[in-house]
Amino acid sequence: MLMKQLTNHGIDRFVDAEVQENLKLTIPLAIAQIFESLILLIDIITMGFLGSEVIGAGFLGNMTIRFFLSVGICLAYPVGIFIATALGNKEHQDIPTITAQGFYLIAIYSLIVIFLLANEGTILSYFKPLTESQLDTISYVHTVLYGFPAAIAFLLLQNVLTSLGKPRIITITLLISIFLNALFNYIFAFGKLGFPAMGLVGIAWATTLVFWMQLIIVLIYIICRPKLKTYRILNQLHLFDRQTFKKIISLGWPIGLQVMVEMGFLVSMGYIASSLDKVSFNAFEAAKQAPEFLSLVFISMEQATTTRVAYTLGQSNYHSIRKSGLTGIIVGVVFAIICTLIFIIKSQFILHFFIHSHNDFDVQVIEKSSRVLKFIAIGKVGDAIRMITCGALRGIKDTFYPLFVFSFCYALLGLVLVFLFVSIFKWGVIGLVLTIVVSSSLSGFILIKRFLTQTKILIVEQ
Repeated sequence: MLMKQLTNHGIDRFVDAEVQENLKLTIPLAIAQIFESLILLIDIITMGFLGSEVIGAGFLGNMTIRFFLSVGICLAYPVGIFIATALGNKEHQDIPTITAQGFYLIAIYSLIVIFLLANEGTILSYFKPLTESQLDTISYVHTVLYGFPAAIAFLLLQNVLTSLGKPRIITITLLISIFLNALFNYIFAFGKLGFPAMGLVGIAWATTLVFWMQLIIVLIYIICRPKLKTYRILNQLHLFDRQTFKKIISLGWPIGLQVMVEMGFLVSMGYIASSLDKVSFNAFEAAKQAPEFLSLVFISMEQATTTRVAYTLGQSNYHSIRKSGLTGIIVGVVFAIICTLIFIIKSQFILHFFIHSHNDFDVQVIEKSSRVLKFIAIGKVGDAIRMITCGALRGIKDTFYPLFVFSFCYALLGLVLVFLFVSIFKWGVIGLVLTIVVSSSLSGFILIKRFLTQTKILIVEQ
């Protein structure tokens, strides 16, 4: 179907002003996401120096925090959609009101998350005694909680600035964060400049400090940047607008629940892996994190596609809506295929950047992780289609259908597959990975069919 669209429209018709506008957002956001992945890479390398025994706990703790950050920012995702639509309609006076309601939403959400994660150990211990890896994960999570409000506020402002076509400050902020994170990791994890060596908890403290530095930098930029003063982004934070808040919630809760289902499924796979032998658990987490930067790049493409689609929707330009969506999907798939081939061919070489061979245990982790990584890399093509198409559907405010698809592919089909592959066939960690790949790829192909159908309906109606 995708190739048919290319044939119908012609590749030359995609290379026009709309593509350029899409790439103006995609490229800075992609660079920003790559920088963010480098921050994560620095954490992973630091964990590798601490020993492969802590890698699984560190990865799982990091993913737990990112799960709640992703759910929260997706609840507030309509903030960017409404701002982009207001910009397309030339209704600039609505921007500060929309932004303020986004802050109210993430403030409420942050309080709920902090309460839940502060009691994570108590909740998990009800099911069975905590393992050593789970205790390390809980220590990491509890420390990063101090930076959680700053992290989600930064993500909200990233959403706002992207919708206004000003994503470059996010790129600059994340570039600065790379150096700060490396410095703080070195100081706190290994005990430099008079600080005690805190290991994994030290990495968590470094992450917390970086979260607050990111927020401070972006706030200073918004306050001091003359071009942004015309939008008065932060001028109505003291005002609560019930109607706007309700609109954000009504559009955002399906997106938040959708991400909760998706990432909750992935996090649950990690906790299932933690119940396997230690080699399998660490191999699973290392292989899952190695290509993680691809997901971050796909997020940037998703955000850019959502913004362009919402903007053209505000202009009632329905032909450009389809063009924006297909542009993002095609670029994402090509990029994913190239990276997948690299990960398959150079799997062991790549993993040596994450795990340093100190003993026989590390060698076993690398060997098993290399096999797992090949399967995960193949699934990244489906991830590209799923994530970017989902962004296009959000731009046309179609949020309930993706929720239905994700619920079926992850919550229903995923549970059946993990039971079949792990419990019946006894495939262990390979079974977990196959469950993730099949569920993700299937949802991607269903969503792209939905996008093509919905945009066709809009074009015919126009």
